[in-house]
Amino acid sequence: MSVRNTVASGGSAVGASLSYGDFAALLDVLQAKISGLDMADPAIYAVPRGGLVPAVYLSHRLGIPLVFSPDRPGDTLVVDDILDTGATYRRLSGAAAYYAVLLARKALPKVIYGRMYDGPWIEFPWEAGGQPALTRAERI
Repeated sequence: MSVRNTVASGGSAVGASLSYGDFAALLDVLQAKISGLDMADPAIYAVPRGGLVPAVYLSHRLGIPLVFSPDRPGDTLVVDDILDTGATYRRLSGAAAYYAVLLARKALPKVIYGRMYDGPWIEFPWEAGGQPALTRAERI
């Protein structure tokens, strides 16, 4: 994963940014790890804001439905962008069979991560001020 320092390049106060290519590579890692899990009646729950984009991608890639609540029968995979302080994990881990994140600052039980990361604050490409939107040619 290459991370661009946006402060040094005149960007926002965010320490680093992730490219769409890096995002796709992290999804590949998560997809491989999740595909090997034994889950009964699996579903994906996206943590509002940060988890929405990676959860939709994983839902399509894995053929697992996206649900609007983590509290449901069956195994729920909670998806977020980053495990930072662990506050969201602590709030939702009881409802999750597994908790998947693109980047993790620490390893915790039931957490599947694309990569351990201890660098500066990350700006993901879909966040305001991130990578430019796809051009028309890239969308086709």
